[in-house]
Amino acid sequence: MTSKTKKFSLGVKIASILTCVALTAVGFASWLIIKPAETKTETGSFTVYTVEENNITITVAVKEGSNSTIIWGKGAEPQTPTASPWLLTTDVANENLSATFTVTVTSTKGTGDNVTAGMPLDDIISTINVGFEMVDSGNLYSTAIGNRYVSAPTIKVASNDAKTWSSNSNSASDTLAPTEDETTMSFDVVVTFAWGTNGNPYTYYNGQAYTETLATQAKACLDAVNGLKEVGYKLTFSTTAKTTASGS
Repeated sequence: MTSKTKKFSLGVKIASILTCVALTAVGFASWLIIKPAETKTETGSFTVYTVEENNITITVAVKEGSNSTIIWGKGAEPQTPTASPWLLTTDVANENLSATFTVTVTSTKGTGDNVTAGMPLDDIISTINVGFEMVDSGNLYSTAIGNRYVSAPTIKVASNDAKTWSSNSNSASDTLAPTEDETTMSFDVVVTFAWGTNGNPYTYYNGQAYTETLATQAKACLDAVNGLKEVGYKLTFSTTAKTTASGS
């Protein structure tokens, strides 16, 4: 009886010792309380361009006193006319070989009754472009030039940087700079045609006595000139915008 009791007590002691060891082992670890990181935000913004309309308007008008129609007609009387002029005309219209056009380029804002001056032209455009073209699908004018009945036209841009250029082909172009700090700019373009080597046939042939050779030459010339009624010319005006407006 006594022996059994001792054995029981020993078992309890052993169990108690093991239990203490286990509790002691847990005591070496740490509890961690993690506080979550506070959420941070950063905001951004947009930078945008304001929208503003600026209109470029080009108007072209025949200058007062000029005529856009080129007339290959009767010229001046010869300085030393023959006693009997032999090249006559039934048309009373004299030659008109020049035409002047006034071009106006304007910068505006708004529409309708709310139109106001826009930005200066030199702030928003880099060049004003002038183009010339013969409307001559049959190459009649080119042929007449080759035969020396007429000459190549001359185009003169009358502006602050006046330019004169001759069109030896069916088309030509040039540019000019806009006036500084102005919202409106005007300039003239003068297109001048001319007779060929002998000048106006009326003047040239009536300054000489009639011969069969001269009559044949005159007819060939006038037939070629008569064909020019199928020919016209065209002027084109445009502007080239700057990539970035100077005033922006």
